[in-house]
Amino acid sequence: MSFTMSDEATMRDKEQLKLLNKLAETIDTTSSLEEAVNTLSKVMAQFQTNTGIQHVDEVISGRDSQNAERSMMLDPSMLSKYKMYFEAWLGIPIEQMAKKTGVSISSHPSKRRKPKGWLVYIPVCALETDKAVFISCIPEWEEEIREALCDASVVDAVPKLREYAKRSGVLVDDYHRFYGLEELGPQIDLSDAVLLDTHHFNQYWAFCSKVYPAMYTLITPDDQMVEDYNEMVSQKLHYCVIKGGEIVSMTSSERVAHKPTGIVNLGINTLNEHRRNGYATTTCAAFIVNAINQGLTPTWVCEFDNHISQLLAEKLGFRWLGNMYSISTLKESWDSSIPG
Repeated sequence: MSFTMSDEATMRDKEQLKLLNKLAETIDTTSSLEEAVNTLSKVMAQFQTNTGIQHVDEVISGRDSQNAERSMMLDPSMLSKYKMYFEAWLGIPIEQMAKKTGVSISSHPSKRRKPKGWLVYIPVCALETDKAVFISCIPEWEEEIREALCDASVVDAVPKLREYAKRSGVLVDDYHRFYGLEELGPQIDLSDAVLLDTHHFNQYWAFCSKVYPAMYTLITPDDQMVEDYNEMVSQKLHYCVIKGGEIVSMTSSERVAHKPTGIVNLGINTLNEHRRNGYATTTCAAFIVNAINQGLTPTWVCEFDNHISQLLAEKLGFRWLGNMYSISTLKESWDSSIPG
């Protein structure tokens, strides 16, 4: 079976027709009525969640068909939370960012505030995508930054911003790749994942001592550290893999400035001698499932040159949404007389 359309049809109509014919061809080759119904159900779900024609094409092509019962598609609520993240990071309404291209510079008084839990101020934040760079700064620096980035293109905006930071004598933070979850990767075995509990404290401490020897060898566990650990495991988010009685891989919740409520940044550490065994994939996938079940939205943030972390993110089902960049300062405080 096939469908046709007049020459006056719009490009979108033609794209939809192409998908319709592809869907018809797929259904014609299904081996059972149940398989045909499942294919149709997945396609309808994609249209209902407004994830777009391109992703529906992937469903029809079979790239999303494996392990469908565990596949968690990026739904509107997750998309809105990622938008909230960028709004909180930049102080710019997402509506102003949606269709812009090129370099956009704006100021926002919220950048005068020290992020909760941070020892430094972050007066400049930036988001770099493949089509645009958005820079948000304190009002006091806007004119200087505009001069420093005069006529800058998307390609050279961040390098020019880095040069400005060096001349200004503030701290330059290397930018990070930001990933949003599209779907949990198929066929990930979660059987080795263990939810961290209070009785794992000694194993947790031994693991951290191996991962961060410079810090943990200088301190001994006390009641406060046990209390902090118990508070962490009470979130019922963190997973590990235990081999031979010791933790060899463990997830964490990464600290990121200007992070809105409901977002959790997933981090992972694996002992060197236990890498390339799939433990990081297992623990991260368990973390993702549990976070979503708690109504949280997982993100992945990694250093720009950490290619192993980027590959793991993509394997887990994350997709790149942009590079995030910031400039920090140890300034004691901004002028309290200035509003904001």
